[in-house]
Amino acid sequence: MTVRGAEGVDGADDGFEAFARERWIEFGRRTGSGPPATTAALAREVAEGEPVDSDEVLDVYVPLAGWIEGRLASRTGPGTAIVGITGSVAVGKSTTARILKALLCRGPLRPTVDLVATDGFLFPNRELERRGILGRKGFPETYDHRAMVDALEAVRAGRTHVGVPVYSHRDYDIVPGMEQWIEAPDVLVVEGLTVLQSAPEGRSGEDDIRSLVDVALYVDAAEEDLAHWHTRRLMAMRSDGDADGSAFLEWFSSLTDTEAHRVASSSWSGINLVNLREHVAPTRRRADAILEKGPDHRVQRVLIR
Repeated sequence: MTVRGAEGVDGADDGFEAFARERWIEFGRRTGSGPPATTAALAREVAEGEPVDSDEVLDVYVPLAGWIEGRLASRTGPGTAIVGITGSVAVGKSTTARILKALLCRGPLRPTVDLVATDGFLFPNRELERRGILGRKGFPETYDHRAMVDALEAVRAGRTHVGVPVYSHRDYDIVPGMEQWIEAPDVLVVEGLTVLQSAPEGRSGEDDIRSLVDVALYVDAAEEDLAHWHTRRLMAMRSDGDADGSAFLEWFSSLTDTEAHRVASSSWSGINLVNLREHVAPTRRRADAILEKGPDHRVQRVLIR
């Protein structure tokens, strides 16, 4: 299997206990992790509409949710607890976040749980164009880091009505005038490329998002699988281009299959893979848990710090 995470770094998994899939399932059964009333029916309910089956929810994500609950139970600080999820483009961060949100809110204390993506803190395309970095979207310098930290600090402190910008993957841009409002949930799940990254160069350690995260997850996969999933996701979007009305999708849908594959391949190798190796994968070692996926998107191994 292709080296994952911190590519080629010996001892990258030092400090983690590794659970092969079957051992992780047994761990969940032994510890009774997850909502007390977990059933196959609940797993089917959580999996509905997601690109995973109910067995994956029951075997992998239910024990993970229970483990997260245990970590959060020992938290002593006031305000909202934050669960951070990161990993490469196309690895399934959003899916993982939605599943865990659905399971965590069914926990023993029935906490309120909200979900936010750091994509909302990307600078709008016009600003990226002005700075000459539109072709580096997703790299650390393309985010309004200060706004992101301010918002998470406000939520963590228990402030109500915290506004977060909304990003549209179909429009490939921030949605003008639209905000998501966070109303002091018990738990906030935050997913995105930047969640475990250090403060940008020139910023103080107080601007480090990792310091605001109570439990951190890294979703991992081999690079060749990530490339395939990225291309497949972009190609699947083409059929919606005409109806969607977004300029990006209309352009992308107008290309031939060969041209579209070339664009997808180029965006992976020239942008997303570079960002993964330089900025995202090095944060793997900063996680509390790592989910390693196989070519079928199913979790093969779980590593726990």
